[in-house]
Amino acid sequence: VGACDSLKELTAQNPKFAEIPAVVDRCVWNNNRRQTPAGGSDFWESGTVRPDVVLHDLRTILCGGDDSTYYYKRLE
Repeated sequence: VGACDSLKELTAQNPKFAEIPAVVDRCVWNNNRRQTPAGGSDFWESGTVRPDVVLHDLRTILCGGDDSTYYYKRLE
């Protein structure tokens, strides 16, 4: 997913992505919910010392899929 903030950006990078079942079902997540003021990813800064939060997010995504995650967001 890289730095994409939406499914439109993702499919613009490569139109073949639009055919992937996860994209069709709108189940694509990215770890860029939290950005630092300088534009960096808080996932790579604080997530390295908070694996419990990262694991909670992954469990939420894999088991429930709601949007109550800390680092991850569903691409729309």
